[in-house]
Amino acid sequence: MSVLNDPLLISLHPTHQPRTLPKAGAFRRRRILVAALSLFVVASGAFAQSAMANKPGLGYQGVPRTVVAAPGDSLWNIARRISPTGNISSLVDQLVRLNGEQISVGQIIRIP
Repeated sequence: MSVLNDPLLISLHPTHQPRTLPKAGAFRRRRILVAALSLFVVASGAFAQSAMANKPGLGYQGVPRTVVAAPGDSLWNIARRISPTGNISSLVDQLVRLNGEQISVGQIIRIP
């Protein structure tokens, strides 16, 4: 028996097919896909960063939206506490529009 005719060494049905290279259009589509995904990731990161920067932290101390009127308070005093410097007449006008002209002790004053 010859080595060349041994059926264990020679396969009649080859399992390995020659590999063909993708066409140029496939490379172009892949490059466009990778560029689009990269742009999406960068844009998402920038959007998330700006959204996080606009949110105040836990230590944020803004102007409260309401104040409880104490004895001796007036809308002018409350406006001065809200805006310690500058002209407060427009703020007083807004307070009058929201809360009325007269306030009483214990009244919840809405702040614009």
